[in-house]
Amino acid sequence: AAGRAHDGEARRIAAIEAWGAAAPARFRGIFAGAWTDGDDLVVFRDHLGLAPLFHRESADGFVAATEGKQVAAGAGIAREPDVEAVEAMFFGRFDARGTMLRGISRFPRASTATVGPDGRVAFKRYWDPEPLLETASITLPEAQEHLATLLDRAVARSLTGEDAISLSG
Repeated sequence: AAGRAHDGEARRIAAIEAWGAAAPARFRGIFAGAWTDGDDLVVFRDHLGLAPLFHRESADGFVAATEGKQVAAGAGIAREPDVEAVEAMFFGRFDARGTMLRGISRFPRASTATVGPDGRVAFKRYWDPEPLLETASITLPEAQEHLATLLDRAVARSLTGEDAISLSG
C-alpha cells in the first residue's frame, strides 16, 4: 500500500506542475494539501470537504493544518473553546466554517487559498457541482442500477485491499 500511496503522491505533484491552481479540481477522493512555487503558497481541500483542514488568517500570517490544535500552536494562540460556536452547535445554528476552537476556522470545501508574498490571502472556489446535475428522465430501476455501478466504482477507488470494516448496531 505504501508504493500505491507514493504513486498517488507523484501523480498529484505532476498534476500540480501541469495545471497549477487548477489541479485540485481534477483530483478525486478525500484530500487536502499545499504547495508553493517559491513565491505563493496554495492550500486546497477536497470537493466535499471530507478531509480535515483548518486555518487561521490574521495580521501575524496564515496558518493551516489538519487539526485545529495544530493551527493554534502554529499561530501561537491559546487553545480556548469558542463558547458561541459550541452553543450554536447544540441549537442547530452551527456555521459550516466554524470550529469549537476560538480564532480557528474550517477551511472551505472545494476551495483553494493563495497566500502571496505580501501575506494577503485569496480564497477561490474551484468546483461548482451545478452543471453536473442530472436532467435526464430515467426510470427508478435504471437509476438504481446506475447508482449501484457508481457506488461500486467509488468504493473500489477508496479501498486499498488492506482495509477493515467495522459494523455496529
